[in-house]
Amino acid sequence: MPTSLTLEVRKDALDQTHVVATELPQLDDLADGQLLLATERVSLTANNVTYAVLGERMHYWRFFPASAEDWGVVPAWGHARVLASKHPEIAVGERLYGYWPMASHALLQPGRVGRSSLADASPHRAGLPQVYQEYRRLGSEPGDQSIEDLTALLHPLYATAWLLADFVADQSAFGARRILLTSASSKTAMAAAIELAPLRASGLELVGLTSPGRIDFVTGSGLYDRVVAYPDIESLAADEPTVLLDFAGDAALRGRIHGLWGAALRHSAAVGITHHDSGSLEGASGGVRPQIFFAPAQYAKRRQEWGSAVDQKLAAGWQAFLSRAHDWFEIRTAHGGEAITAAWREMLAGRTDARVGQMLSWT
Repeated sequence: MPTSLTLEVRKDALDQTHVVATELPQLDDLADGQLLLATERVSLTANNVTYAVLGERMHYWRFFPASAEDWGVVPAWGHARVLASKHPEIAVGERLYGYWPMASHALLQPGRVGRSSLADASPHRAGLPQVYQEYRRLGSEPGDQSIEDLTALLHPLYATAWLLADFVADQSAFGARRILLTSASSKTAMAAAIELAPLRASGLELVGLTSPGRIDFVTGSGLYDRVVAYPDIESLAADEPTVLLDFAGDAALRGRIHGLWGAALRHSAAVGITHHDSGSLEGASGGVRPQIFFAPAQYAKRRQEWGSAVDQKLAAGWQAFLSRAHDWFEIRTAHGGEAITAAWREMLAGRTDARVGQMLSWT
């Protein structure tokens, strides 16, 4: 019988993995309105690590249930094709872009269906953020793979970065004159730096913090006023009113920054977690208490204030960003369970080259 393959990770030890094979449901097994899809290609970035680290706290494990309570399925962005459909408006062969399990197949239960998008209404996903429930309808024709790969790799990160920059601007940068961005080589931090450019133009200094081995890459991006290696943070004057945008989640690094800046630290936002094993997210002494930045909350605020204009602004910004990012990354694809497992462990350990855009395919 045909099987579906799923990469599962232990919730309390993310480097422990297994690939679970289950029998693929047949058309008669599907509930009314349900879809069975084959994932084509999904992206793997530090964002996926954040989903796993915050799986319990932010309910990311609920999107795609695993085979046992101690295990989780990491969500990923990408494209999939309908293999079987019991929905009258969705045909076999139609392609969707959105939020998928790190698996060869997925089930959706569409609720609202429009001409260009649909929203999943599976009971186990009730109450989860709407931004993760939306799927873009793409028709049945193959797309431009290079554009689709960049979309899967960068669009979710870009949306977070755009909303983060909007949040900072909405708060008048908390009265700061400098913004520190950790993990400055990460795709989300680079996108945020682009979207913070208007504040930079008004005199706010953007400082990218990164590992010594990535100094040249980050400096060459031209996105920061200054680039500083982690061992040299003490060289920065710590009396400037400062905002910390933490894309690394390294408790020791965050503690150093909080200790150095103290009361001069006006806001500390935890945006991503690439150092997943380095301690509590909140752990920091000195200055303000770190706050998790939750992009869907800022999106919901702007949706209420601006209506559909927020989506128009996001779309316009995305097109401009895509034109800049096109030459930044080398796309690599891991094929099959063994290679996908290896790619996950490499990303988890922080060994993936910043210049690589990692895609996953089960075929």
